[in-house]
Amino acid sequence: METKRNFFDLLSLADVERVHSAVIGWLLSEECEALTKEERSAVLNSLFGLPKDRGIYTKAEMRLEWENIDILWITESESYGEECWVLENKIKSSQHSNQLQKYQGIVKKQFDGVGQHYTYLTVIGEPAKKIQGGSEYHNYTYGCLVKELEAYFSDAQSARNADWIIANEYFKAIQQMTKVTETFLSAPANFRRVFEDGNKGMETKFKGYEGKTLNDDEMYIASRGLETLMQKYYLFDVIKEVVEELNDPRIKSWHVDESRGNADMGFHFENYFGRKNDDHGDHFDIAFQAGTFKFAVSYMYWKPETSQESVKRSFREGWEDIFSALKKEYKCTQINRGKSRSRIAVCYPICIEKEEGEVTKKWYELPRQKFVSILKSEVMKALEMRSKAIRMYEEKMKTKGE
Repeated sequence: METKRNFFDLLSLADVERVHSAVIGWLLSEECEALTKEERSAVLNSLFGLPKDRGIYTKAEMRLEWENIDILWITESESYGEECWVLENKIKSSQHSNQLQKYQGIVKKQFDGVGQHYTYLTVIGEPAKKIQGGSEYHNYTYGCLVKELEAYFSDAQSARNADWIIANEYFKAIQQMTKVTETFLSAPANFRRVFEDGNKGMETKFKGYEGKTLNDDEMYIASRGLETLMQKYYLFDVIKEVVEELNDPRIKSWHVDESRGNADMGFHFENYFGRKNDDHGDHFDIAFQAGTFKFAVSYMYWKPETSQESVKRSFREGWEDIFSALKKEYKCTQINRGKSRSRIAVCYPICIEKEEGEVTKKWYELPRQKFVSILKSEVMKALEMRSKAIRMYEEKMKTKGE
C-alpha cells in the first residue's frame, strides 16, 4: 500500500489552503526560479483564462493574505503596464456569501486604473458567485493547473535548480490529489470508508484497518484524513446537478458543509414574512446528512436574539403544531425542537427502493443518477411542505382572528 507522504502532504495537514496558496503564489512570482519568465507568464495567463501568449511579465510581485485575499500578484509588461491578479483558493471550505465581492471592492479601490484579473480556484469546479456590478471571477480547477504544469515538471525531466526540485515535489502532490479525487468521484460506492470513517480519529481508524487490505487510493485518503473532504466533494458535485436540473426560482441558495466528520448539504427557500413583520422572516430549508433528511423552519438562527425565551416561545407557538401535523402526514420518524435556537425540523431517512433480490444499499452506494433523482424528488416535496405549512399557519391565524 502507498503510504508515503511527501513534504507538501505533511504541511497540508496543518492548513491545507494556506500551504497551497503560498506555494502557488511563490511558483508564479519572480522570487521562484523553477520556471522561466516566459513559462511563468504562460501559466499565469492560463490560470486567469487568458491566452497563454498574451504577454510576458517582467515583474511578478506576490502578496499572500493581503487584505485577507489568498494571493495577489502585481505584474508589469510592455504591452499592458502594471496589472494585478487576484486568486481565491478553496480546497476544504466554500466561499462566504459576499466574500468575493468584498475582495473585489478592496482591489478596485487600491488599484484604481490598473488592469485587474480574478480567478476562483477549487478542486472540483465550484463556481464563483456572481458579483453585482463587478468583474466575474474565472473558474479554474487544480486538475487544469496540473495539466498546465505537466509541460514543466515530471520525474523524467532534469532538475534545473533547487527551486525546481521543490516545485516538482509540489506538482506531484497536486497531481496525486486530483487523480485520487477523480477516481473517488467516478465511483464513490467503492470508497465506503470515506463515508464511514470521517468521524474517527487517526488512531481509531487505523486500528480498525489491522488485518485488512486497502488499495493505494483508499490509503491516500485515510493517511491524510481526507474522508470528510471527499464526502463534501461528492455532495457538492451532486448538488450542482440537482439545482441546475430543477432550475426552480424558489431555491434561493444551497450549501455543502460538515459537522462531526460527516458532510451535509442543504437547499434554502424563500423566507416567509407572514409571522414576523421584520427584515428576517422565517427561513425554510431541507438538509441531507448521513442518510437523513431534515425539513426545517427557523427564525434568525445565527443571531443571538433567537435564544431569548420570549422569541423561542413565539416561534414555537407559530409552528410547533403545524410541524407535528407535517410529521404525521409525511410519515417522518421524528421532530426536533431547537433547545437553544428558534428552529423546528422533521426528520426522516432516505428511502431506497430495492429491486427484487437486491441487497439493501447504503445511500452512498446508490448509482449517482438514482441519488440525484431522489434528491430532486425530496426538494420538490420540501417545497410542497413549505407551502402547506404556510397555508396551515395562515388558516390558524384567520381562525384566531374570527
